[in-house]
Amino acid sequence: MNSFTVEILDDEGAKCKIFTVRKEDASLSETEKFFNKRTTTLKAFNRNFQELTNLISQVIANEDGALPEYFRDEREAHGLPKGEMDLDEEVVSFANFPLRLYCLRISNEILILFNGDEKTTWAGQAGKTRTTFIEAQMFAEKIKEALNEGYIDFEKDENFVP
Repeated sequence: MNSFTVEILDDEGAKCKIFTVRKEDASLSETEKFFNKRTTTLKAFNRNFQELTNLISQVIANEDGALPEYFRDEREAHGLPKGEMDLDEEVVSFANFPLRLYCLRISNEILILFNGDEKTTWAGQAGKTRTTFIEAQMFAEKIKEALNEGYIDFEKDENFVP
């Protein structure tokens, strides 16, 4: 994989600061690429994108933080969404949610979003999510290594290359 930068996506949340990754020489971050699919290859999932956006921007960023119960374990990385939640006074079940957004939950206060796609098979490493699943594993592994070696400090840095 080419090198990449970890950069702030949204630091306005009261409970959680959200980061993303941008591959070297890419004009869009991986998270921007995912949400751009809303107007291209995944037009039929507009409501699902709205629910996922609400989960991230409202519940995780401003109400609860990146609590472990919101994330699926996806080997080295994590996946959104998981479970059933009360969003805007409506219970939303994510049990059979058709989209998967890969990420890395560092703590309740730090979340790094990657890319994702339509979930077409039971296993994340197959179907339409295959490429984004594999990339998420590599991003997560490199970020964890950089954290363990002290190359990343989320309290001081805004953009960094793991």
